[in-house]
Amino acid sequence: MSEAYDSDGILDIYDFEELSETYDPGRQAGDGRNRNRKVTEKRDNPRDCPEDLQCECKGGCILDSLTCKCVYFGAGCSKGCTCAGCINPLHNLSTLFGVPEVRAQPCLISYLQSFMPKGSNKVKAHANIDKLLRKPEFKKDLILHVLGHRPPEFIPNYRVRTEEEPPRIGFILGPLTDARFEDYADMGFDDEKGFPAWKKAWKGLQASSNPSPEEQDALLNDLLLAGLGVASRPRETTLFKYFDHYCSFCMRSWQDDGNTSHCRTCGECMNWREWHCKVCNICTYGASIPCEGCGGVSDTYAFAQRHG
Repeated sequence: MSEAYDSDGILDIYDFEELSETYDPGRQAGDGRNRNRKVTEKRDNPRDCPEDLQCECKGGCILDSLTCKCVYFGAGCSKGCTCAGCINPLHNLSTLFGVPEVRAQPCLISYLQSFMPKGSNKVKAHANIDKLLRKPEFKKDLILHVLGHRPPEFIPNYRVRTEEEPPRIGFILGPLTDARFEDYADMGFDDEKGFPAWKKAWKGLQASSNPSPEEQDALLNDLLLAGLGVASRPRETTLFKYFDHYCSFCMRSWQDDGNTSHCRTCGECMNWREWHCKVCNICTYGASIPCEGCGGVSDTYAFAQRHG
């Protein structure tokens, strides 16, 4: 069968009907042995965070920096860090989530960067974010986000602003266009796991004669941490102990973190088929397709070639 070329005379590697018969990625790069291709994928998983996380930054540990280890993994700087002029606002995450030793999901970090306009004063912008993370109103907005941006009947005093109302502290997303959280998160979970268990616990608390603010806050913190945080240590008491989803600002829905991840470098959530090439510094499509720029491959490329 003849090879498939586009109008510019370039082999169309995305013509999947022709792919298996016309495209030899090894031959296109002048290397007939695919196993010798260089892996250029940059791994970007918050679960890969080292236990002894510390930084030695000289540039202030800013949110849009990918060189500060603490910021990169969504953590505030610690006493063990030797950074100079640190303005890392993530040390207030414990206030936001209500639990110690917590990190932010990569998608939340990129969202917080939206409060840093280009050309703005970094020190002032970080001071504002520091205050924002301690604002009760901002926390309410985030809870609205993880609940699918609607006021469920079992969450009192939480409502969505109308178009006529001015924005409150923080930023409220529009209605989620994908699956509603309640419908999506119920999939694959029984009453003892995930959102069904949380909803049951919340309704039980509201039905009690005298629910304490501390008990309510604990449940809301549990929900917020499941959607936007990463606990540094396993939490035996959480209702989301085996919950493997996170709440994406990019896709405006809850995502299975086995199929979707957030690229800290590009600042966007991506499908599992996409991977970040550290040579070209872009996300590229196709775990079994070499990067168009440099010819590098993902770390699952060899497996796909053997078993594809």
